[in-house]
Amino acid sequence: MAVPKVGRKRQSPIWDYFEYDCVSDKSKCLAVEGGKICGQFMKGKNPTNLKVHLRSTHNEANLAYLNIVKENTENPSPETEPNPGNVTGPGSMTETTAGQRTLQECFHRRPDSCWLVNTQEHHKREEALVNLFIDTGMST
Repeated sequence: MAVPKVGRKRQSPIWDYFEYDCVSDKSKCLAVEGGKICGQFMKGKNPTNLKVHLRSTHNEANLAYLNIVKENTENPSPETEPNPGNVTGPGSMTETTAGQRTLQECFHRRPDSCWLVNTQEHHKREEALVNLFIDTGMST
């Protein structure tokens, strides 16, 4: 039985073919072969091990996975590209590079993707930010 998903979404397209169960610390193969789901369990959630299983056991699923990876590298999503409107110069605190967002962008995300103020997740992240400012000596 899979546990409800907590934490950030796994980015690798390999997770389209596997499901991780944190209780047993095993990943289950969901690749369909001959009309049946493989169902083999592998220890942990290391994507490299999962890729090796897919490559060695499921040729069709592996080709589909490789095509997805190729598409993603040729057409990166807008979230991973820098936002030229926020770049103010080299070494600037608001300068962004591929895959990074400014602190201001993080605070102004869409409201539907934020945690409610009274949730435990919100309090954890707020505390992490406070600790970041204290530990690094940064002013707000």
